[in-house]
Amino acid sequence: MWIPGKFVSIDEQTIGFQGASGLKLRISYKREGDGFQCDAVCDGGYTYSFYFRHGPPPNVGEQFSHMELSPTAKRVVWLASRLPNRWTRIFMNNLFNSRKLFTALHVCEALGHGVVRTSGRGLPASIIQREEKNVARAEQLRGTTRAALLHNSHDCPHLFAVSVYDTMPVHLLSTLAECVEWIVKERKVWSDALKKKTVMRYLRLNMIEDYNINMNSTDIAD
Repeated sequence: MWIPGKFVSIDEQTIGFQGASGLKLRISYKREGDGFQCDAVCDGGYTYSFYFRHGPPPNVGEQFSHMELSPTAKRVVWLASRLPNRWTRIFMNNLFNSRKLFTALHVCEALGHGVVRTSGRGLPASIIQREEKNVARAEQLRGTTRAALLHNSHDCPHLFAVSVYDTMPVHLLSTLAECVEWIVKERKVWSDALKKKTVMRYLRLNMIEDYNINMNSTDIAD
């Protein structure tokens, strides 16, 4: 038995399988190879609910019929509807996230957060940053941050779209972020001058910090 908390994650879970089965998927991008694969909602290393990918997507209800959700989005909505709490914070990677999905999650009384692909996912053009191939120019761009907040939207309120140029551009969507700000972090690094490890302070965007901390529940459970 498990009661999910305020923060959960949704991602894929995979079990490699080499035998013959109608449930097996062709999986070329996983170390496990071909096998069984599902999308799962997890909390603290516990798999709360899951839906297999091999068959048709779940029926999520007439209230979503006008949204033209993809099979992946339908599985996420189905998983979100299983959660017992209102406005659970769901963290996902760029396979899942889009404005359309976050609109559907709002109907489920759930919130979404995570990195997002730049094409066809609802990012405003004003915040999109392109990867710079020139190393010197890329270093000059490092830390460049752009943000936009969607106003006057009843179906997807408080939608943040944010980009930051790290070693390459990172784009995020969130309906749970309350602000966009830099936070000071510390880590120990080796100092050639002092010949020992010393504390180095650095900056990280709060939305990336939240994503890094909360996105791994499914990996831990897997």
